[in-house]
Amino acid sequence: MLLVATMLSVQAPDLRADAERLARSGAYEEALDRFRSLAAANPRDLDARTWIARLHAIMGHQRQAEDVYRSVLVEAPERLDALVGLGAALTAQGRLEEARPFLIRAEKLSPNDLEVLAAQGRLNLADEQNRLALGYYGRATLIAPEQKDLRLNLEEARRRWDHRLEATYFNEVFSEEIDQTQSADVALNFRVTDRLRAFGRGQQERRFSETDQRGGGGLDYRVDRPWLTALQVHAMVGPGNLILPEVETGFGFGWSGRKVSLTALGTLFHFDSSQMWAFGPAIRVAFTDNVALSASLMRTLTEFAGAQELVGDSAGKISLGFRIHPRLWLEAGYAGGIEDFDRVTIDRLGEFGANTVSGTARLDLRSLTTIVGTYEYQQIDGGTEMGRLTVRFVQRF
Repeated sequence: MLLVATMLSVQAPDLRADAERLARSGAYEEALDRFRSLAAANPRDLDARTWIARLHAIMGHQRQAEDVYRSVLVEAPERLDALVGLGAALTAQGRLEEARPFLIRAEKLSPNDLEVLAAQGRLNLADEQNRLALGYYGRATLIAPEQKDLRLNLEEARRRWDHRLEATYFNEVFSEEIDQTQSADVALNFRVTDRLRAFGRGQQERRFSETDQRGGGGLDYRVDRPWLTALQVHAMVGPGNLILPEVETGFGFGWSGRKVSLTALGTLFHFDSSQMWAFGPAIRVAFTDNVALSASLMRTLTEFAGAQELVGDSAGKISLGFRIHPRLWLEAGYAGGIEDFDRVTIDRLGEFGANTVSGTARLDLRSLTTIVGTYEYQQIDGGTEMGRLTVRFVQRF
C-alpha cells in the first residue's frame, strides 16, 4: 500500500500538468478524462473538481458544470473560482436571479478580480442592466486591455446603452416603366432612464411621382415582470400624404428569455380614403451566440371608403442570421405578402401578393458605428419585379 501511495503521489503532479496542458490546448475531452482520474484517486482534490466543472462549462454542459461547482462549494463555501464559475454557469442557463448572489459573494471576496468583473459584466448584460454591465466591463478592460472578448463585450454594452442616431436610404428599381422609388429616413433614439428610451423619426419618400413626408416618435419601456419585459408605442403623422400613411399608430409588447424573444405587434395605417390594421406575433430564437432565427406572421384588415366589407390578407417573414466574425453578421430572408410593416405605402393595402428574398450584411465598427446593407428582390403578382437596395448607418454617442 505504501508503494502504491508513493507511486500515485509521484504520478499526480505529472498527470495534473498534462491535464492542464490538454485543457489549455483545446483538447477538452482528454483533459476532462485526466481530471476525472485525479478526482477519483482523491475525492477531496478540489482543484481537479473545479477543473472538471470549468471544462463542462467550456464545452457547453452548463448543468453538469453547475452540479460540480455546487459540490465544491459545499466543502469550500468561500472558494472564489467556484463562486464565479457557478454564477457564470447559471447566467449561461438564463437563471440570472440565481446567479447574482454567488457573484456578489465573489465580488466581496475579491472586488478587483478580472474573472469576477467579467462574470458580473456578462450577468448584467444578459439582464439588460446595461449601465452596470458598462461599469464592470470598463473596469475589466482597464485591467486586461489586451483581451479581445472583454473589449467586444464592452462595445456591446455601449451599443445598448448609448443614444443612437440612425440614417437610412433605399432605392427601388422596377422591371416595368415605373419611376424609381427613393426614400430617406432619420431617427434619434435617446436614453431617458435605465428603463425608458424615447425616439423621434422623420421620413421622406418619392414613389409613383409623388413626394411625401412624415414625422413622429415613440417610447420604448423595459418592464421587469416574469411574463412581460418590454412595451413600445409609436405614432407618425403626415397630413395630406398620398403614398405614405397620413397617420400611423402602433404598439408592441414582448417577453424575452435566455434564447427566445416573443413580441405581439399591432399597427393602424390611416390613408385619405382607406385604412389598414395589422397585427400578429414575432419570434426570435438564438440557437447560439452566432446563429439566430427570426420569424413573424401578420394579419391585415383593410377598409376602403364605400366598401361594405373589410379585405383580409396575411403576410409572413422568416430570416436566418449567422455571425461569421465578431463584428460581421450575414442574414438571408424570405417574405410572402407585405415584406416590411415599418414602411407601408398605399400600394400595399388590401390583398398584396408578392414573394421577396433578401440578403443583409451588418458590420459593427470599433467606433460604435454600425453599417447595414440589404438587397431585396421581389416578384409581385401580375408580373412586376422590383429590386431594392437599402443602406443604414447607426452611430452611438
